[in-house]
Amino acid sequence: MPEDRIYLGLGSNLGQRENFLKSALDKIKASDKIRVLRVSPVYETEPVGFTGQEKFLNIVVEITSELTPEELMANLEEIESKVGKKAEFKNGPREIDIDILLYGKQIHESEKLKIPHPGLPRREFALRPLLDLDPYIFDPATNIPYSAYLKRIKGEKQVGIKREIDLGFRNNNEVS
Repeated sequence: MPEDRIYLGLGSNLGQRENFLKSALDKIKASDKIRVLRVSPVYETEPVGFTGQEKFLNIVVEITSELTPEELMANLEEIESKVGKKAEFKNGPREIDIDILLYGKQIHESEKLKIPHPGLPRREFALRPLLDLDPYIFDPATNIPYSAYLKRIKGEKQVGIKREIDLGFRNNNEVS
């Protein structure tokens, strides 16, 4: 049985943003319960919610894992802590933020975790890198292609691509 493709959104807008992204990606890659398949280009984006803060660097990482959604989220929160996350309030500045955007075609809702991520259809900073990895991916809850969501919101927030950042990961086009 093939493993679910899981998509993680990573963002940083404090200090050495590139270093926080690279450190988080390195820790995700080092986990024996997670296999990193591909990493999107890096996008520099305007903040959402609390706008009185620096721009974010955002990526989407495609992984597989034997962990359940809840176990994976606990693992990612531990990685955030190790990388140095000290977010003081919701949507505020942070060294690193890691969200589970999609877990295959699963719809998961618990007190702590909702998958697909409820903000994904409204967030160009997550949709663009997600669609770089899979331009045909769709919302498992609505069967609407994520490309249709992007067309609805494109340009609402300034999102610029920054491909020159080396996060130390080379995508393998022959992903099995």
